[in-house]
Amino acid sequence: MREILVVAEYDRKDITGLTKEMLGVGRRFARETGASLTSLVLGAGYDHLTDALASYGAEVVYLGAHADFNHYNGELYLATVESLIRKQQPEFVLCGMTANGRDLGTRLAARLRTVFIAGCGDISWRGAGEAAVTRFRFDGFGQELVTLKNPQAVILGIPPDIQGIEKPAAASPRIVSIDRVCPSPLRVHHVDTYVSDPGEIDLAEADLVLAGGNGMGDQETFALLQQAADLMGGSLGGSRVAQDKGWIPPERMIGATGKVLRARVYLAWGIEGAVQHRMGIKDCQKVIAVNKNPRAEIIQAADLAVIGDVREILPAFVKQLGEYLPKREEGLVEHEREKAI
Repeated sequence: MREILVVAEYDRKDITGLTKEMLGVGRRFARETGASLTSLVLGAGYDHLTDALASYGAEVVYLGAHADFNHYNGELYLATVESLIRKQQPEFVLCGMTANGRDLGTRLAARLRTVFIAGCGDISWRGAGEAAVTRFRFDGFGQELVTLKNPQAVILGIPPDIQGIEKPAAASPRIVSIDRVCPSPLRVHHVDTYVSDPGEIDLAEADLVLAGGNGMGDQETFALLQQAADLMGGSLGGSRVAQDKGWIPPERMIGATGKVLRARVYLAWGIEGAVQHRMGIKDCQKVIAVNKNPRAEIIQAADLAVIGDVREILPAFVKQLGEYLPKREEGLVEHEREKAI
């Protein structure tokens, strides 16, 4: 029987939103072809995730309940997942376009001598043994249709926030326990986990981004923006003008020819919002803009706009952050969610 395998990722309590999206992609293809949608979860103490996987469409969940899986190890994951794929022979294997998912997907493709297609948005069945994969190119500005004849263990990298999450329905899967397949000896061992520095991570992976443009006026004001980013735990970026003036390095420039963001919140300070810049923030969930020009393009694209001079607003904003955040840490400030309740 045909099979589509989704390699699940999870946090401490639940499967990730991207895993739910991948199950949605797999479920739509399974409906077209009559294939079985299966999922794989590796880690000890995560048995409760099997019902969550089933509620988003997984009929069978392969469970590797071993503590060695609780921290991603490329060698160990590769050996175990490769063994499962060779046994089950799925047509497609879906991995998330995360750091771990990309690493595992490319390793599997090399080991299995198959294809890894990154940036896939959907799969469709054309009949006569032919499937079509929609692939996003050029940071999402273009699409490519890849046709596959009699696909076998094709590895697809699925990016987040493409198809959305389908509504779950209560279900219980068939659970199949799998053994750990361990290369001997392992060359890589987990030592510790460190929180990433927002100032150093790739802007494309940042949840909160503060960026400045020509309206910042000078390097001194831009340094204040860095201070605000540090206080908020955000990442600092900028426009083409900011990069040209030397206020930010090239890798922190946002736009069609720079970084394309998927941030939850994007704060634009003194940025006019040329079309190239707006292309770089089109996938942000919330855009907040501060600009003294009410007709600036960024104001029209923003979910929330503040009209005023950045050089007056930003110092006051930093001052308020410095006063508010320590009180919040001490529990002296009522949380906004509690206010709403």
